[in-house]
Amino acid sequence: MSHSTAVARTWLDCAGMLTRNEPIVMADQIVSEHRRSFGPPRLVLVPLKTAQQAMTRGLSRHR
Repeated sequence: MSHSTAVARTWLDCAGMLTRNEPIVMADQIVSEHRRSFGPPRLVLVPLKTAQQAMTRGLSRHR
């Protein structure tokens, strides 16, 4: 299991225990990436496409 897959899987596992907005905040932290003129760059933990695929797989298991 890759690092990206482990992070995405953990997010899916936690999502059912959180309030409606908390999974959104977590996902934003996982897929955000930016560089600023100050501070260290923020590197993506999971590429957006990988997160979308994990979510689709997770949702299909619960149908």
